[in-house]
Amino acid sequence: MLFIDKSNHIFAFGPNLRPVAEAENGEIVVFETLDALSNQISSEEQTLAAVDFSKVNPATGPLYIKGAELGDALKVDILDIEVAERGVVVIAPNAGVLGDMVKEPKTKVCKIKDGYVYFGDLRIPAKPMIGVIGVASREEIPCGEPGKHGGNMDTKLIKKGTTLYLPVFVEGGLLAIGDLHAVMGDGEICVSACEVSGKVTVRVGIVKGMAPPYPVLET
Repeated sequence: MLFIDKSNHIFAFGPNLRPVAEAENGEIVVFETLDALSNQISSEEQTLAAVDFSKVNPATGPLYIKGAELGDALKVDILDIEVAERGVVVIAPNAGVLGDMVKEPKTKVCKIKDGYVYFGDLRIPAKPMIGVIGVASREEIPCGEPGKHGGNMDTKLIKKGTTLYLPVFVEGGLLAIGDLHAVMGDGEICVSACEVSGKVTVRVGIVKGMAPPYPVLET
């Protein structure tokens, strides 16, 4: 089993990425991840105003998969998602779909324990998912944006048990993963979910000559 440390991360996908590790077709790989804010927030006194936005949405990697070539599909079986025991939710005026309803920036630190996220007096079932997962793209695209390469897709369907097929644009694919959520609604309408660091275990594979035009999920 291959392990990629969270210190190896990128903030943009693109054609000139350099791999930090190599995997065989069919190998199991663990990606250790920072949260979407690069673990910059440690207390509820800190808001988005204190965040260095050049360090938002880090994705651990990239991983070179031997044998992956242009025109192939990279198959990623999500075997497990482990999240830390602490997550953060942030809101700010004019950020997100409902940002016009937010009067001041606020931060909520949530305890995560025994399969639940504790938001004040609320106990919400944890449903870990991956916000950012993708491969090297033809042009540089920030990790905060989605595209044909994957990236910040932010769908609850990218969870344990899902298989993701990504089009390969450069040799080796160059897979990177980050932006885990302990729980998220149908989109980040107030600009964040319960942002959390953690570990993602995947099995990487190659489907020769079967690159999809866009990422495809099998649940």
